[in-house]
Amino acid sequence: MTEKLTENASLREIMAALQSVQTDFQTSKDNITTVLGSPFLSTDKLDITKTKTETLKSALADNLIYKGVSASTQSSFTDLINAINFIVQSILIVKCKDTGRVEEVNSPYIIYNDKPNIKGCLRIEGTLEVYKNWATFANSRLEIIYGEKKEYIYLSCDATASGRSTKFKKDIIIDNTTQLKIQVLLTDVGTGNSSSSKAYTSVSDVTLLR
Repeated sequence: MTEKLTENASLREIMAALQSVQTDFQTSKDNITTVLGSPFLSTDKLDITKTKTETLKSALADNLIYKGVSASTQSSFTDLINAINFIVQSILIVKCKDTGRVEEVNSPYIIYNDKPNIKGCLRIEGTLEVYKNWATFANSRLEIIYGEKKEYIYLSCDATASGRSTKFKKDIIIDNTTQLKIQVLLTDVGTGNSSSSKAYTSVSDVTLLR
């Protein structure tokens, strides 16, 4: 450990202090090298260590991008490590049953309500549809509720078409204890909604992937 020099320190004390600084610095480099491992060496100069660190950071970002995760070399190492949670291997966990026609306004139809029992990124994919039929418009919403969080996917159909559909994909981070609920509802319907051909929403091909 380096000792603090007094104002009247002798040359011998100064030299000893400098040697102590060098020893402490080398010990720190040795400790860092031990933790990081290859390709870092305790004999590397600081500029070499910097270059090696930048190379590894760039490789980590490139690998994340290759796996379909948004990443950048401008991100911190912590952010890049956390981004690993968003890697999806496309392993099918659940395929949900199609909903059929959901015609009642603000009456949610539950597609899934369970614990997927996985930790990490869960991808939810499917197709959301809404048909206004004789009504002037119809709006629907898919709700993904997990823990204390909620994600929404909206779809509207106006006078320009009798119906619309959209394929959706949502990635969420959960753990083994997370309760997941997926539901869909018709949120609003315009005038002219016919009892013989009601506006409705539906969801199909919903899958949970990890």
